[in-house]
Amino acid sequence: MSFDGIGVVFGGGIRSKDNEYVGKIEVSVDGKPAEIINLPVDQLKRRHDIYWKYQLPAGKHTVSFKWLNPAKEAIIHFNNVLVYADAPVSPVTY
Repeated sequence: MSFDGIGVVFGGGIRSKDNEYVGKIEVSVDGKPAEIINLPVDQLKRRHDIYWKYQLPAGKHTVSFKWLNPAKEAIIHFNNVLVYADAPVSPVTY
Protein backbone atom coordinates (compact mmCIF):
# COMPACT_ATOMS: atom_id res chain seq x y z
CA MET A 1 0.00 0.00 0.00
CA SER A 2 1.30 3.45 -0.87
CA PHE A 3 0.49 6.65 0.99
CA ASP A 4 1.70 10.23 1.27
CA GLY A 5 2.39 11.26 4.87
CA ILE A 6 4.58 10.98 7.96
CA GLY A 7 3.00 7.97 9.67
CA VAL A 8 0.53 5.14 9.26
CA VAL A 9 -1.53 2.69 11.34
CA PHE A 10 -3.10 -0.49 9.92
CA GLY A 11 -6.10 -1.67 11.95
CA GLY A 12 -7.30 -5.25 11.89
CA GLY A 13 -6.33 -8.63 13.23
CA ILE A 14 -6.19 -12.36 12.72
CA ARG A 15 -8.86 -15.04 13.07
CA SER A 16 -8.55 -18.80 13.34
CA LYS A 17 -10.28 -21.73 15.04
CA ASP A 18 -6.88 -22.51 16.59
CA ASN A 19 -6.66 -20.08 19.53
CA GLU A 20 -2.96 -20.97 20.01
CA TYR A 21 -1.93 -19.95 16.48
CA VAL A 22 0.39 -16.96 16.09
CA GLY A 23 0.73 -15.50 12.62
CA LYS A 24 4.16 -14.16 11.69
CA ILE A 25 4.20 -11.21 9.30
CA GLU A 26 7.23 -9.59 7.70
CA VAL A 27 6.68 -5.85 7.17
CA SER A 28 8.70 -3.76 4.72
CA VAL A 29 8.63 0.03 4.54
CA ASP A 30 9.87 1.69 1.37
CA GLY A 31 11.33 -1.61 0.18
CA LYS A 32 13.40 -2.22 3.32
CA PRO A 33 12.60 -4.85 6.00
CA ALA A 34 11.13 -3.01 8.99
CA GLU A 35 9.91 -5.64 11.43
CA ILE A 36 8.60 -9.18 11.86
CA ILE A 37 5.40 -9.00 13.88
CA ASN A 38 3.51 -11.68 15.76
CA LEU A 39 -0.28 -11.76 15.45
CA PRO A 40 -1.66 -14.06 18.16
CA VAL A 41 -5.23 -15.27 17.70
CA ASP A 42 -5.70 -15.39 21.49
CA GLN A 43 -7.74 -12.31 22.47
CA LEU A 44 -5.72 -11.85 25.67
CA LYS A 45 -2.42 -11.69 23.76
CA ARG A 46 -3.43 -10.04 20.50
CA ARG A 47 -2.30 -6.70 19.10
CA HIS A 48 -4.91 -3.95 18.86
CA ASP A 49 -3.52 -2.82 15.49
CA ILE A 50 -1.66 -4.91 12.93
CA TYR A 51 1.18 -2.44 12.35
CA TRP A 52 2.12 1.19 12.91
CA LYS A 53 5.02 3.39 11.91
CA TYR A 54 5.46 7.01 12.96
CA GLN A 55 8.03 9.76 12.38
CA LEU A 56 8.62 8.93 8.73
CA PRO A 57 10.05 11.71 6.54
CA ALA A 58 7.25 13.63 4.81
CA GLY A 59 6.44 12.21 1.39
CA LYS A 60 5.40 9.08 -0.48
CA HIS A 61 5.88 5.72 1.28
CA THR A 62 5.06 2.09 0.55
CA VAL A 63 4.28 -0.60 3.14
CA SER A 64 4.08 -4.28 2.24
CA PHE A 65 3.26 -7.39 4.24
CA LYS A 66 4.40 -11.00 3.76
CA TRP A 67 2.70 -13.79 5.74
CA LEU A 68 5.56 -16.08 6.76
CA ASN A 69 3.59 -18.98 8.28
CA PRO A 70 0.12 -19.08 6.68
CA ALA A 71 -2.33 -21.54 8.21
CA LYS A 72 -5.15 -23.13 6.25
CA GLU A 73 -7.97 -21.84 8.45
CA ALA A 74 -6.45 -18.51 9.51
CA ILE A 75 -7.52 -15.17 8.05
CA ILE A 76 -5.80 -11.81 8.45
CA HIS A 77 -8.17 -8.90 8.00
CA PHE A 78 -7.49 -5.19 7.62
CA ASN A 79 -10.26 -2.94 8.94
CA ASN A 80 -8.81 0.48 8.25
CA VAL A 81 -5.71 2.51 7.49
CA LEU A 82 -4.97 5.78 9.26
CA VAL A 83 -2.42 8.04 7.56
CA TYR A 84 -0.79 10.91 9.43
CA ALA A 85 0.20 14.09 7.58
CA ASP A 86 2.42 17.00 8.57
CA ALA A 87 -0.28 19.53 7.59
CA PRO A 88 -4.09 19.56 7.45
CA VAL A 89 -5.58 17.82 4.42
CA SER A 90 -9.06 17.76 2.91
CA PRO A 91 -11.13 14.70 3.82
CA VAL A 92 -11.39 11.96 1.21
CA THR A 93 -14.88 11.41 -0.13
CA TYR A 94 -16.13 8.45 -2.12
